[in-house]
Amino acid sequence: MIKNTLEIRKVNTKRIIDYLRHVKYDTKKNIAEDLSLSFATVSTICNELAKYKVLKKQNILKSEGGRIPLALSIDENSWISVGIDLTVTNQINLGVMNLKNNIIHTEQISYNNGKKIDYILSTITDKVREIDEKYTDSSISGIGISIPGIYDNKSGMILNSTIPLFEEVKLKEELEATLPFDFYIENESNLLVKAVVQIDQKIKEEKMDVIYLFIGEGLGVGIVSGGEILTGSRGMGAEIGHMPIGSEETICSCGNTGCAENELSFKGFLRKYYGEDRKFTLNDWNAFVKDVKSGKDHALNVIKEEACLLGKVISVMINLFDPQILFIGGIIDEIYDYIYPYTLEEAKKRVLLSNYRDINIKKTIDKDKLIFIGCNQLVFENWII
Repeated sequence: MIKNTLEIRKVNTKRIIDYLRHVKYDTKKNIAEDLSLSFATVSTICNELAKYKVLKKQNILKSEGGRIPLALSIDENSWISVGIDLTVTNQINLGVMNLKNNIIHTEQISYNNGKKIDYILSTITDKVREIDEKYTDSSISGIGISIPGIYDNKSGMILNSTIPLFEEVKLKEELEATLPFDFYIENESNLLVKAVVQIDQKIKEEKMDVIYLFIGEGLGVGIVSGGEILTGSRGMGAEIGHMPIGSEETICSCGNTGCAENELSFKGFLRKYYGEDRKFTLNDWNAFVKDVKSGKDHALNVIKEEACLLGKVISVMINLFDPQILFIGGIIDEIYDYIYPYTLEEAKKRVLLSNYRDINIKKTIDKDKLIFIGCNQLVFENWII
């Protein structure tokens, strides 16, 4: 709830910036009309943003007579954020983005199993300092980090991490103790759903209810309802990885059996395909994908089995939240077309009143870019102007 005039001004400032992030340029008059704000409010805020060099004024519009209106545009590189993706085992993915969600730099750092958390922290610290020194004409407004687990916003710890290295680490506290920047932590699924909402203006404007289901090292979900991400009181909400609807044959890392994540994950697919429980590599995955595409019976049987379980998970999500769109992404991007028919069939069987609602399942691509957009949006939402 907005409590005072200062908060109203901050909200309106963010709305104006966000509006201009998605257009080439526009006038104060059009901005005021489209955002249902007074011209005086828009003019005052825009003039202040121009002083801080967030906006640029340009004489590029024509007028039939009288004063020529100034066009306003975002000075997109006046503001940058750093996105850090820690959701891939033995890998740090880093991206630098500007105010218009354009990626201006990416980098990948690999590390081996013997590395401790101190190495990760020092690597992140060094890379952020390098970026700050490189982009001297831009201001780093914050750093968004995607984690492979739950961020407990009460304790500040990462919990239930699919990469044990990060378990119970207070990442935000550790990094803010060494760097003069604000760090914002969120799990990958929430960042991915934040990203798809940000890049699809129809979803954003109509405040659609959207779900993003992510299959990677684990199974995650991000849910947006009424324009807000559902996280629960501690940030632990919407966790489906340990929903007990899977096979009872394999013990999950949590100590139980039947967890959906134990099957619908990188390791879960490969354990079922190769018939053994071991450390799998990207080469193992690529060989599996190749066998799927070449039509090998065993590979296709695994696809069908996994797809049906995915359909069950999706039916639970649809019955609970009734979304307008459900996105699927992650490691299954390359084999989505093989999975989708079985998944849809299973979901339709189990969704209540499926004849009366559209089960709208969509594939997303380029998870790495979406993660950085999600990190960028996380920083933007918390940015104090």
